[in-house]
Amino acid sequence: RRYYFDDPGKMLFLRAGWCLDHYALEWGAGMTIMETTNTGPYRHQASLFFTRGAARQYGKPWQWYMATFYNGFDRAGKASVNNEPDYIGTRKWEPGEAAPGCGMSVSLKRRDMYLAYLSGASLVEHEDWPRVYCQYRNGNPQQWELSPHGEAMQEWYGFTQRYPERGVSYAPVALLVPFSQGMPQWGGSPWSRFSPERADAMVDAFFYTVAPFSQNLREGKEGCLANGEFGDLYDVLVPNPPSGPIPLATLLSYKVAILLGKVDVDAPLAARLMEYVRQGGTLVVNSRQIGTSLPVEFTGATPSGQAVGVAGPVLALPDGETVSLTEPYDYQPVELRGAEALWRDASGGILASVNRVGRGRVVLTTVDSMVPRKQPNLLGTATRMPLVALLMRQIVREVVPLQVSGDIEYGFCKVPDGWWVYLINNNGVTKFTNTPEELDPAATAQVTVALRTLRASRVCELRQDRQIAVDEGTNAFRLEVGPGDIRVVKITVISKEGP
Repeated sequence: RRYYFDDPGKMLFLRAGWCLDHYALEWGAGMTIMETTNTGPYRHQASLFFTRGAARQYGKPWQWYMATFYNGFDRAGKASVNNEPDYIGTRKWEPGEAAPGCGMSVSLKRRDMYLAYLSGASLVEHEDWPRVYCQYRNGNPQQWELSPHGEAMQEWYGFTQRYPERGVSYAPVALLVPFSQGMPQWGGSPWSRFSPERADAMVDAFFYTVAPFSQNLREGKEGCLANGEFGDLYDVLVPNPPSGPIPLATLLSYKVAILLGKVDVDAPLAARLMEYVRQGGTLVVNSRQIGTSLPVEFTGATPSGQAVGVAGPVLALPDGETVSLTEPYDYQPVELRGAEALWRDASGGILASVNRVGRGRVVLTTVDSMVPRKQPNLLGTATRMPLVALLMRQIVREVVPLQVSGDIEYGFCKVPDGWWVYLINNNGVTKFTNTPEELDPAATAQVTVALRTLRASRVCELRQDRQIAVDEGTNAFRLEVGPGDIRVVKITVISKEGP
């Protein structure tokens, strides 16, 4: 506030690798901006969840600033940094290659642009005009035309103009991360400085499950975006900022809120969370987080305070799904005081319970931080925590309006007459730092979208303006999404049957 003459609303806060959006808005900034490129283990979905969540928590606009640099390896396996697509040969100011075909792939930039629009960004800014987006026609510097990156931008911008009513980006799940977390996109050490604790491993376990790591730069897998089972359904909120507990109205915008990491649930925050549940929300809390401020009447269970080992099969109730723990975990036995068992191990131990409070529910997980006894280091791995995946499958089944099946990234926008569903295939793209991308048709995704209880009058893929037939027997439709490609489907709804 001092630096901005006690007028911090004039500050538009931009950050890149570290997800610091909530801090700037807590201090009064007028807008938060996320910058992405392909530098190190950047994870654009994780970054998006923080920025969009901060903007919604504080009621401010947000922007996606897109650079096209690529730090990784060339085809010969040599480390190569500061590579950028430069189609007019004007960059002279730093090492690294700048030429056509260098830098980020055209398809990744296109996927990011669509994701930004469909996720509700107020602004999208494209770094390095004109050298990334223009080129000389037939080598003549007096005649310019769009480069491949420019053509991708033009196609995307045309889509936004044809379909300006994008609705509201649908994020029904709030990930409640402590204000002090200081999380980089890639997770690991808080503030990239402190040694990770078990609570930090819990944060990583959730983020690496809902937004899997997808890079292998030595093999030309630039990653940044990843296909995943659980969709782009998440906003990150900070429940305990210095200004006081997160507003109740903000929490009630989310069907489910999951406490992550080392959260100090003091009396004011506990009162806020309990009221959220009473008014219809579902709160997921770990036995390591309940402290003394969440009473037994709320959690519906009394923890024993002891640690008991568990491995092998875990049964989820009532659907009967089973996952297997291949390494030892520890859980805290509980005595149920009104709650019902949600997960049990082979000996009947309760690994999760659910308690109904008012119009909502409390899900208490008893496994220590939801991670194995040997604290995992998930940084830069494709490892997924089985219990986190089990929990998210149960949550996603309840909160999504449609069921998406297939190896794909997906998300939803609620529009007045139905839904948009976007489908992004991040597989099948090979891109080294200084050569053009290559697309593998064998990685084409086969996707099925089940309408569940919805009845649609029309289903149309908007980029191609192509109507899609719905199978009346299954109330579902199918389509293909090529490598590095995007489909945006509008589902015009005429009725909803069932609850």
